[in-house]
Amino acid sequence: MSNTNKPLSGLGMIVNERAEQIFKHGFTIETDSKYSERSVFTRAAIAIIHQAKREWPEHDIPIGIYYKIMTKTRIQQYACAGAFLAACIDYLQIGSLSNLDKETISELITPINDEILAINLIANRIPQPALVITHHNE
Repeated sequence: MSNTNKPLSGLGMIVNERAEQIFKHGFTIETDSKYSERSVFTRAAIAIIHQAKREWPEHDIPIGIYYKIMTKTRIQQYACAGAFLAACIDYLQIGSLSNLDKETISELITPINDEILAINLIANRIPQPALVITHHNE
């Protein structure tokens, strides 16, 4: 019998969060590329980690997103910060998309989206480290 309530690994949580950004909210590498040059996602991740609204890049990302993230558990907040950093890495991996045609962009992005889905499947199966208590005889 499988435990459907098992906690995800940190990797699994970040991958899930990044997949949600892309597939649920439509924040794809194409849309991210207009922000990443100015380190918007890095600043968002730092604001989440520091729990500091004043650091949130509200001119680029609506402040409501920050407030929604702050209602999550601290662990979930770190996963959101990790997903913002993953968005930066995705962007840096392909570079600026502004000079590329749509077909080239699609050829670059489709494997990344497929990779996110594959990693999501794998990461959700990674077992959590077990707490091991040992007794030492003196």
